[in-house]
Amino acid sequence: MFTLKPLILVTGPPGIGKTSILRRTVKELKNRKYAVGGMICREVREAGVRVGFEIMDLSTGTRGWLAHVNQPTGPRIGKY
Repeated sequence: MFTLKPLILVTGPPGIGKTSILRRTVKELKNRKYAVGGMICREVREAGVRVGFEIMDLSTGTRGWLAHVNQPTGPRIGKY
């Protein structure tokens, strides 16, 4: 038998602060010794132009590129 754990989904239009509020919430939950999992993606801009998206594992802090305009290998979707 398993126990269902709370699931929180954050949605909304671009630029309203979804990632910002999620980062603050994760920090507070970790300070209170809760286990936190999942991923967040943040937009990466250079000179005001979006060049890609960085993905981060919330439980480990590991980061990597989800998509980038200069990514030399892997599948591409649109300009990424």
